[in-house]
Amino acid sequence: MGSGAELDIYELLGIFRHDLLNDLQLALGHLQIGYPAAVIEQDLNKMIERIRGVSDLFHSGDDVLAAHVWGWQEVARGRGLQFSARLCDRRKPLPPTALRSLHDLISDLIASLVEEDGPVFISLWMGCAAEISIEFTPPIRQSFDCPAGGAWELHKEEGHWRISCR
Repeated sequence: MGSGAELDIYELLGIFRHDLLNDLQLALGHLQIGYPAAVIEQDLNKMIERIRGVSDLFHSGDDVLAAHVWGWQEVARGRGLQFSARLCDRRKPLPPTALRSLHDLISDLIASLVEEDGPVFISLWMGCAAEISIEFTPPIRQSFDCPAGGAWELHKEEGHWRISCR
């Protein structure tokens, strides 16, 4: 799945299943070899965290947005980037034009960010109304398109960059 590709929920489920099976096999191997309980607990907590992460996205009430965010997380992970997301319980789905703009922005960020001086992360937060905040490091450019004719605001905060649109 490329960073600019349309998202396919079946591909995401296949990746999820594959990773979960790998994690289960790792935990079983650690158990069979006699690793300490702390290592096995760490293996199990990693699986629980992965399942909860996807579950939390879909509790937002906007399944299309949740599938996009999940896809972005998988693409970012495949590029060695850390991508966290927090979606508020949305009463209405994100309008298609706003979703397209956000999709283009996130895909551009994922494709442009590279590890240079340390770990690279993207953090997405979406409020219950129209608030969207994206933090990332390092910066790649100063301007991005924003839905509804607005502009994404880019500013530096405590060693990382933030993009916001209201």
